[in-house]
Amino acid sequence: MSSALTSTIILSVFTFIVLAIGLFGWAKKLDKNAEDFFVASRTLGFAALFFTYTATYHSASAFLGTGGFLYAHGISYWAIGPYTQTLGGILLYLIGSRVWLLGKKYNFMTPGDLLGEFYQSNFLKILTGIILAAFVIPYIQLQLAGAGWITEFATMGEVPYVWGALISGLAVLIFVYLGGMRSVAWTDIFMGVFMFVAMVAGCWYLTNKLYGGAASTWLTVAEKTPNQLILPGDANFFSLPMAFSWTVIITIGLSVAAPHVIMRMFSAGSIKILKWVALISPLYLIWIYISYIWFGLGTKAEFPGIEFPDEILPRFLYEHTPVVFAAIVCAGGLAAILSTANSQLHSASALITRDVYQTMSKKANDKNLVTISRIAILVIFIFSFYAAIEKPPLLAMLIALATGGMAQIFPMLIGALFWPRATKAGALSGFIIGTIIMVWFTLGDIALFDMMAGFWALLINVIVFVVVSLCTPPQSASVIKKFHGFLDSDEARGMLKL
Repeated sequence: MSSALTSTIILSVFTFIVLAIGLFGWAKKLDKNAEDFFVASRTLGFAALFFTYTATYHSASAFLGTGGFLYAHGISYWAIGPYTQTLGGILLYLIGSRVWLLGKKYNFMTPGDLLGEFYQSNFLKILTGIILAAFVIPYIQLQLAGAGWITEFATMGEVPYVWGALISGLAVLIFVYLGGMRSVAWTDIFMGVFMFVAMVAGCWYLTNKLYGGAASTWLTVAEKTPNQLILPGDANFFSLPMAFSWTVIITIGLSVAAPHVIMRMFSAGSIKILKWVALISPLYLIWIYISYIWFGLGTKAEFPGIEFPDEILPRFLYEHTPVVFAAIVCAGGLAAILSTANSQLHSASALITRDVYQTMSKKANDKNLVTISRIAILVIFIFSFYAAIEKPPLLAMLIALATGGMAQIFPMLIGALFWPRATKAGALSGFIIGTIIMVWFTLGDIALFDMMAGFWALLINVIVFVVVSLCTPPQSASVIKKFHGFLDSDEARGMLKL
């Protein structure tokens, strides 16, 4: 049997298993209502919540981009990893508790539900829904592109890029369309375990076979490419200001402010489950990068001048390991991709449905919401697939824009959860100005004081939000009581013990 056929069979079996699990999740749904479709009736247990949070975090960039970044930038890229994931866990613990309480009490399902209610603004709810959905779509596009590339590479071109993206994407489309959050969570359990084992095994195997293990790799790197072990690295990119700004934006944009993360806070079966996920998830997220670091650094030391460093992991797998093993690890990369695509597709449709359609339509009901969400899933998938086929040269810029863009809801989220003095005018002005600066600085490639665009956008957002809030009348006493009064009540403290 040829290597191409072997890889094709392994990737096909993997994709079929994912689809079958997704359909199983659809069959296991508790209700046919919007709450089950969007937040799984708030019943996700530890395994489902843990893996749907962690598996979604790691995407195409984890499997492909991490190797390229370590090869190009060295230890400086790794330097931001533990901080973003550890701080993300802390924020998830602190913020997630309050989001869960409010969602449970008032049936919130999306970021717009919570923000629109506290700031008493349908316009804010619609605006955040549209802008956040626009920022999420590039992530879906990237995942489909990654699925196409991995499939084409692993099958030696027997399955072309377009067909790889289409087949993988259709599998995700089918189970997300049918089962919503419940199907997403079930598939993420399988893909989260598979991804972790495959990627860790692949990186450790290559490190030991090619470079003699972790200790030997350190010595080789220190001798041959010592600049890889210090900031800012060979590429002179990760200066301290840049590393700091990356840490801030990735921590906030991916760990707590992303729409799919907030929806997972709403989906937890209990507050204890959510807190345990916050405590343990950094260990999972960090360990994948630990296993990657020696391979990435060692490859730069022993194989300098590689033209396309993003493909070093799949390339070296097929060059230095048995084809079955290489294909299984690449299926792990596909797991990282599909587990992100399913969540992003689901959350983008929820934003369009709950925050935009339901707010504007007086005829919206549970049946309509699920139907509209499924239509949105189809439209978003078609648009993302078309964009992935076109392979736009600005994709990396779009991803940077998306991460920083999602972080722009963070100030007004903190206001709704912790600061009773926050106002609608402050939230709107901060969010709008922050988003404009984010787009302007990113597209204009502006990095003031060697810090990424998202950091400056968020900083100015916070300043405008606070100043305008202090200069305008506070929210009504009834709204403050509904949110902050409840969060500080005996009822809330009792719910925290569940």
